Amino acid sequence: MSTGLHLMHNQESNQPKSGKGGWGCWFLAVLWLGAVLPPVGFVVLVLGLFLLCVAYRWAAIVIGLTLAVTCTVCAISLMTDPESGDVSIGLLFLPWIGLGLWLAFKGPSRE
Repeated sequence: MSTGLHLMHNQESNQPKSGKGGWGCWFLAVLWLGAVLPPVGFVVLVLGLFLLCVAYRWAAIVIGLTLAVTCTVCAISLMTDPESGDVSIGLLFLPWIGLGLWLAFKGPSRE
């Protein structure tokens, strides 16, 4: 009889805690939407990342700094490319750099 109780206790402890299993379903939904409807999958991904930034401050810092550094590198590479005849394309990255810095340093608040 004690073996049955011990076995049931192990099964209960292996179950994910509330809220822990939702990330896998969200990730699979984004992958499926990205394959079937890429614009919708992209919007769902961006909204999910924004909600992650609202929930966790460290995620806002990492995502914001990644966005700012990536956009800075892209802007510099476009503006210094001699084969690209249009320097103003690099200026389109400036608002995204600002958004990344805002997200990293101030970020959305849960208030």
